[in-house]
Amino acid sequence: MSREQFINDALATSSDDCIMWPFAVRQSSGYAAHSTRRSGVKRNWDAHRYVCEQAHGPAPENGQAAHRCGKKLCINPRHLYWAFPAENMQDAVEHGVLKGGGRYRQRIFAAQRAEIAASTESLAAIAEKYNIPRTYAGFLRRQPLQFDL
Repeated sequence: MSREQFINDALATSSDDCIMWPFAVRQSSGYAAHSTRRSGVKRNWDAHRYVCEQAHGPAPENGQAAHRCGKKLCINPRHLYWAFPAENMQDAVEHGVLKGGGRYRQRIFAAQRAEIAASTESLAAIAEKYNIPRTYAGFLRRQPLQFDL
């Protein structure tokens, strides 16, 4: 299935379940990566922002695509909405993604990090389950949650 077909299926869903992006993920932010080409011009998007725009119209000035579910890879349009930066950061705090000090670029939520640390699964299985590189899975297993405080 192509990315566009996956997005079209997500846009047509009536499900309230998360729809997790199975394609490329930005290593810098942990968000789903998508690109479009119109009139020969390529544009890179965070997939959730692209879906939010398709489902809810253009972003307001300074608008950010926010997740009601708190899952960075979810592209269910029912979970996405336009928020202003302060509102989005507050939402991130409530979902456990942002825990003071501006750690908004975490790839994995604190609860998921605890699951990974306690897991007996192989690093390959963890990497596949959370859609992260195997080396990052190993890092998360070895590191305490000290910088999430």
